[in-house]
Amino acid sequence: MSVVSPGPSYRRQLLVVVTWLLLCVPRWAFLAYDAPEDLDWSWGELVDSGNYAVNARNRVLTGRWTLDEWNLMYLNPVPHLFTYLSYRLLGVGYWQTQVVPALFSSLTLGVVFAVLYRTFGFLWAYLGMVLLGIHYLHWTYARIGNRTGELLFFLALAVYLWVRGVERPRSWFGAGLATALAYMTKSLTHPFTLALLLASLDVAVEREGRSLRRVWNRYRWLLWGLGLGFLAWGLFVFWPHRDVFRMFFGWDWDLRRPRSWLDVLRHLWTEPGAAYMLRYMPVLTLVGALQVLMVPIRRLGGGPTVPLERLAWLWFVTEFGAYSLLYYRYLRFWLPAFLAMFFLALAGLYRIVAGSFGSAGSWRWAPWYFLWWGEVIKTILNSGVFYILRERWPSLLNYDTRPFPQNYYGAYQTLALLAALATVGTLLGVGLGRRWKGRRARPPGPSNPATASTAAPARVGPETGQPRPWVIAGVAVLIGTEVLAQAAWAVHWWRYGPSTRLRDFSRFLAEYLPPGSVLTGNFSPTLALETPFRAHPIYEPRKLNWEAGVLDRLGITHFVLVDFPDDRDQLLGNLAYLSSRPDESERVRFLLFFPLRNRRVELWSRFPPPTPGLWVRRTETHPDGTVSVVIENTDPLWSHEGRLPRGSKYRFEPGQVETVRLRPGEAPGPPGRPLPSVDTVIEFERCPREGGLPVWDPRASQGVALRSWTRVGQALCVWTMDLPAGRWHLRLRVRNEAGGALDLPLWVLDQTGRLRVRKTFRVEPSGHYEVYDWTEINPEAGSYTFLWINPGPGLRADGWQVWPEGPVTP
Repeated sequence: MSVVSPGPSYRRQLLVVVTWLLLCVPRWAFLAYDAPEDLDWSWGELVDSGNYAVNARNRVLTGRWTLDEWNLMYLNPVPHLFTYLSYRLLGVGYWQTQVVPALFSSLTLGVVFAVLYRTFGFLWAYLGMVLLGIHYLHWTYARIGNRTGELLFFLALAVYLWVRGVERPRSWFGAGLATALAYMTKSLTHPFTLALLLASLDVAVEREGRSLRRVWNRYRWLLWGLGLGFLAWGLFVFWPHRDVFRMFFGWDWDLRRPRSWLDVLRHLWTEPGAAYMLRYMPVLTLVGALQVLMVPIRRLGGGPTVPLERLAWLWFVTEFGAYSLLYYRYLRFWLPAFLAMFFLALAGLYRIVAGSFGSAGSWRWAPWYFLWWGEVIKTILNSGVFYILRERWPSLLNYDTRPFPQNYYGAYQTLALLAALATVGTLLGVGLGRRWKGRRARPPGPSNPATASTAAPARVGPETGQPRPWVIAGVAVLIGTEVLAQAAWAVHWWRYGPSTRLRDFSRFLAEYLPPGSVLTGNFSPTLALETPFRAHPIYEPRKLNWEAGVLDRLGITHFVLVDFPDDRDQLLGNLAYLSSRPDESERVRFLLFFPLRNRRVELWSRFPPPTPGLWVRRTETHPDGTVSVVIENTDPLWSHEGRLPRGSKYRFEPGQVETVRLRPGEAPGPPGRPLPSVDTVIEFERCPREGGLPVWDPRASQGVALRSWTRVGQALCVWTMDLPAGRWHLRLRVRNEAGGALDLPLWVLDQTGRLRVRKTFRVEPSGHYEVYDWTEINPEAGSYTFLWINPGPGLRADGWQVWPEGPVTP
């Protein structure tokens, strides 16, 4: 029976609100940060946010919800609407995407408080809210837009309405609707729905006795809520867009279902759920595991249980069984089971303090003990503990149980070992339970056996006796250990996890790619979140946008690919099919990459721009045999010098287009081809930094002074070139990453070392490379040395170039 306490006092309400606000801080403070790279082995936590939000982004940027076959909004329409509102109000970007899970995760804390308050009272509700609030996974997934945070909110809301409906049956209608909304948020609610139906039937029979009519009057509210919610979903979402569901879920089912008895054993053996829980919630998992054993024993044995315990037990067992049988190995799929285990663990701690945890000292529970011990031993054998023991006693533990044997003989051998160890655990467990039960003092009760069987069951609530101090101390140690474990995860994340690499790379793409670019790749929607570009995933296993000519139909200009076989290799290996052109692979060029986790995110261009330099645009042959050639310098930054077959030389400034008349035999070739040129750009990285020429500075004291290179400072570049008389231009490209402005000195020396020109470039702080131009008049031709002096740390120098004014004619 639940504890329906009166509302908390004003001070308690204030305490809850202040604590809730503090617990919301880690959910809202780091919205633009990437998910921790070591959170799970799956890449979904890193890059799924944009894939789930692609339709909302399409609507805001293009005015259309759907642009191709990638339409996840039909699979999760409820949170997608909130994502659209976030984009509409706040703009499109990384942190705007994570606003939605942060909001729902924050609300989940309040709902969990309400569930525990109705069941166990204020103290345990407050403690539960704090433990969930500091839980590493809960506040981490609050910043990951893969719909998990929203799913947990609707599941918690359904639990609250269901617990409320124990006393007010009509609230079960809301619980059914909340369950349907959870399914429309992320379709991982089948185990919870089954657990809800079974727990509701159990409560209805317990409350209404053997009257089928009264049982039905209570139970129907849940069925009506579920029926109405799923009917609306089927009519307005599923049936009109059933092809989308077939594309996504058909492939998932083929991938995850077991195909043989050996597959069933292998899936059960390799389930990661227990390992995930011990890793991220160690103490509560151990307490909850004992609850998994004891709740059915107490329920069937006449011991005290509350409806929340029974629902949480059924929920956990169905989640654990379903995702152990099917091949679901990603951490995000197991988070609903985490929430069920969390409720079980909180109820377990409450029972330990209340002295009503119970014991199993009867042989009739041996089969259940056997199954429970089998799972425990399997988890131990699948952990590193087994290998540590085997290294210590190699002759005793020489049987390898991981990975699971690939044949039936090895499978039966493994099962035999597991059954033997589970039998030993069952014998010890039941024996110790009987011994403990015999030593416990029997509580006072009716002496007549006939009246004892009809005595009222123990009510869970404030117990009549005070708990023993050592029990309270033990529970405090357990809670403190769990808090330290979560604090350790938070410190680990802070030391190794915080980064904004995805956002930074996306912003780089927005500046690097030309306007109107269109991206593709499995993760292109996420990597394009900070850009104005359309993104269209193309995925062969699900046949999404996978058709002949799709690259031209969608207008793809660039590929953003991760070096996975089903991303980069799959797409680049089928370019001829996707473009309907056999020479498509020759039209694609690799541009750059950046490292992410242990992979490379690569950028490829489908229509690569011409290599910066001189290009022949048009030719015209005249009757006298001469040829007029239109030459363009496509480099927007540097000038280039062209050389023709007979030694003629031409220099073109950035972006310059000139028509040159050539003698017969000098034609450089047909239009559309590059013109051989001499690269005159001096890169600072390849520039010499030493020279033997002293510097003669006539502006120094007494008119003359000799300075060595070490006296003038560390040289950044020393370069000598021949310059004609007249006006010449200098262009510099640098970036200042320091906190303040930097002065970059340039000295120009003649061949005797006399300082002819002194120029200082004032380089302001900037996150981008900046271009600086300077014009100077050279009175006489000669050899000149350009001496660049290093201004100190923080300067990123790219290159520089000097060219005379106007083209050089032959």
